[in-house]
Formats: sequence, structure tokens, C-alpha cells
Amino acid sequence: MFTKPVRRRSEIASLLHSIGSAIIKDVTEAMKSAQVDPKKAIMMLNEINISFHELFIKVRWADGFKDMADVRYELNDIQKVINDSRADFTTMASIYMNENNNALNIAEWITGIPVIYYPWGLQSAAIRFKNSLQENSNLHVITEDVIEACHNGIVSWERNSNMQPILIQGYDDYFKTKERWKILKEFFNSKQIEYKEIRSLNGSIISKIINLIYLLDYASIYHSVISGIDPSPVSAIDFIKERLSK
Repeated sequence: MFTKPVRRRSEIASLLHSIGSAIIKDVTEAMKSAQVDPKKAIMMLNEINISFHELFIKVRWADGFKDMADVRYELNDIQKVINDSRADFTTMASIYMNENNNALNIAEWITGIPVIYYPWGLQSAAIRFKNSLQENSNLHVITEDVIEACHNGIVSWERNSNMQPILIQGYDDYFKTKERWKILKEFFNSKQIEYKEIRSLNGSIISKIINLIYLLDYASIYHSVISGIDPSPVSAIDFIKERLSK
């Protein structure tokens, strides 16, 4: 694949996209398997890391690539996805059930109805968390963009309730977004409302979203176990599907 010179930018972009997509698919499969066999998942992540390192060297010095700094940056971003997944696995997997397990800490903190606030770039992770809590833990969950939360959404906190604010923050959020996070936390503190902060890792947007999705997926499963709920049956969904099939 890398023996012929590659000059067209579109070909380079397509190749890097293919590599990135394949790695993300493999990492996703490894993290899914962790729910059944954590030790197997660790082995899979290690194998992915070794395979990508070999590919990295091959692409790095191939004709048409070796003088392109942006290609190296793209490959480094993909490597970071792998590294972060391997590192974060130790803070969420069931073989590490201690105070350092971030997913378990989140699950134990949720005792009411979560209200998940997020910046626009991390919307997919927030909605995924909402869906996972609803399906796995049978919880009512609310999601809202942090910008809207600082307008109409903030008013609802004037009255007491069993709602619990969860703030999903990006490592390098836009400075205006950081300003709103600060104001929102000041308001919660003034009302003595306890909130949970969840921060993404430092990396590309892909790294952040993958990290958050698996961290929060595990949190939803742990919460269902803590609550004594079997996440497997989805009778309500089956009810809807049955009616729609008629």
C-alpha cells in the first residue's frame, strides 16, 4: 500500500480516514468485550497498539508521507486514542472495583434524576449517557446544552427537587463555555446544590468522545447493578415494537 508515491491530498485524507476508522472499530470491539471478559479486552488493546505501531512506522517513512508534518500529527492523534483507551480502561473496568474506578464513583453518586449538561461538541456523549441510564437503570434523565442551561434551564433550580446536575466538560472547552461552567457552578454552590463534574481527557475530539462514551456506559451498568436492576430485559421497548408491527 505504501510503496508508491502519494501526492494527491484527497488520497492522503482518504487513507488516514480509513486507518482511523479501522482503529476506532477495533478499540470499540475491545471495549465491548470488556463487559464480558476484561482480561481479554486488555489483550486486544495491547495487540491493537502493537499493530498500529508497526503501521505507524511504515506510513511515517513511506514515499509521499515522510515529509508531511500534518500526516504525522494525524497518526499521533490515532495513537493517542489507543493510549487513552488502554489507560482509561483501568479506571472503569470491573476488575478494578476500588475508589479509583471513575465509572463506579459516578454510578454511586447518582441517587436521583440526573440532569446532564454538556458543551455542543460533546452532545453525542451526553445523549448516549442519557440513553444508557434510561435503558440500563430505568431512570428518567434530562440533557441540556450548557448555553441553554444558563438561560431558561437555570430557573428550574429555584425550587427543591431530587434532580442532580451532572456537568460534562471538555478538557479545552471554548473560553466562553468555560465562563458559563464557572457561573453555573457558582450558582449551584450558592444554592447548596451538589453537582458532579465529569471531564474529558486531553486529546482530539474523537479521543474525548470515545473516552466519555465508555466511561459513562460503564457507569450506567454499574448503576443498574447497585440499584438491583437487570439491564437485559427491555419490555417497554418490546411493547412499542409489538404495537408498531401490527
